[in-house]
Amino acid sequence: MCFFAGIRRPFLDPDSHSQWTAQKGAAHYHAGESEIADAGRLLGRMHAADPPEANALATYHGPVVRDAEWIEPHLVSAGDAIEAAGGDRHVFREATLARLATAEPVMGLPLAGCSFDFKASNLVFSPKPTLVDPDHAARMPRLYDLAVALLLFHCDLSTAPGRLWTRAEWATFLRGYAGHIAFTDAELAAWPTVLQLAWLDQGVWLLGNWPEGWADVKDRAYLLDVAAFNPAVFPLTPPDQTVSG
Repeated sequence: MCFFAGIRRPFLDPDSHSQWTAQKGAAHYHAGESEIADAGRLLGRMHAADPPEANALATYHGPVVRDAEWIEPHLVSAGDAIEAAGGDRHVFREATLARLATAEPVMGLPLAGCSFDFKASNLVFSPKPTLVDPDHAARMPRLYDLAVALLLFHCDLSTAPGRLWTRAEWATFLRGYAGHIAFTDAELAAWPTVLQLAWLDQGVWLLGNWPEGWADVKDRAYLLDVAAFNPAVFPLTPPDQTVSG
């Protein structure tokens, strides 16, 4: 069951999934300010809607927490790819292990029906962003879905820039999102930890398991940016954010 089955466009076109492969290549995203703001608003509206159908999805009450046994093989393959691309595998390994040493479960965050794969290549941007690939949908902390979107938004799309968002682009996306979601005190406190957990799960896996990306000049630049990820560039609270209890 699609958790957006009860929601009409622009969240999800339920008839579009069969055409997803063709549409993906024509997403027309170029990291323009209005595109980023519209995408933020879309994710915020999705999380705020949280329809009853979401209760039929797999539910995760906290962000994914990876351990050393899971991390190690991905860390090795990612290190090989980073070194081949001219990066420093030792710096990457040290950063990964330092984050892993402080990784801990985070519970009690607000749950919502989430895409768990919210990125530009899964949206059609004309005339307004529409989600066309909800296959990874789950009920989970909305904050984790936001963190995953930050990391993956420019993944696997030829028209996207070969990097993560800039600080200004992140602020634009976040303002759009926060127009529909007021962060709780618990979310604001948990953001640094949740962002690190998302990087250990989604970021390290991507770095170690996407040879096609490493073979592409643009995607290689994006992957190197993911490898050098600096959480300090991506604070949670936009300047005009109102906090709820």
